[in-house]
Amino acid sequence: MSEKLTPIEMHILCYFLTGEHRPSETINILGISKASFTKSSNTLLKEGLVSKRMVTNGTYPPPVYYSITEKGKEALKKALKVDEFLEKFEKGEIEAIHILVLNHITNLLFYGRGVPKREELEYEAIAILAGWIESKNGTIELTKGGWRAIFKYLPTRQLQNLQILLAGLGRVEVDEELENYIANLTAISQLIAREASSFVPEKRGFEFEMMVRERMAKLEKEIERKVRKVDSIKDTNPRKERKES
Repeated sequence: MSEKLTPIEMHILCYFLTGEHRPSETINILGISKASFTKSSNTLLKEGLVSKRMVTNGTYPPPVYYSITEKGKEALKKALKVDEFLEKFEKGEIEAIHILVLNHITNLLFYGRGVPKREELEYEAIAILAGWIESKNGTIELTKGGWRAIFKYLPTRQLQNLQILLAGLGRVEVDEELENYIANLTAISQLIAREASSFVPEKRGFEFEMMVRERMAKLEKEIERKVRKVDSIKDTNPRKERKES
């Protein structure tokens, strides 16, 4: 086996990870030439990273389907550095690749799979090999590990959104339209909190309520700190402008 996959070989394996595919379909999706596919697929077949199935249904030439093997999955997992990806995520060392993969998963859940781009195939392959999603008959199913990953990631994204929101509110006057948006966000957050509590086992209801109160207290302190920071920026800006004038 070669020490390193070529970019085309890696993208072919990423695509085959989503299911069994025909050569013409693979060529079209990846945007590669027939010659490139033939050369790469032959190499992958020779090394046992993909398998080939021919259907004898009376048509000529008979349709051929390719799929990834277990050996191919291991090679792709190594090429995409999935173990390192998971290790950093568990340590809370969230990098751009984690955000891109998680955003791709949420897009798949909301909108389904469209025509994938090469980079999206890599994100999906990482998610599959990390055990976060399963691809079954063209549909995506989130595993328990996937849900855990999304819930672990959400607080980081929420804090980013909070920073954007507070920075924005600190720079504009809150009119009726913005007030309406803020009211919607508040209503949605309260509705989610109420509905989410119904999934907690009844015997843990009190403990869950206390946990929520504890988190709210921490979040309120974080908001107060950020509001003070925004207010200090607003207070210093006029002085800066006067000094420059």
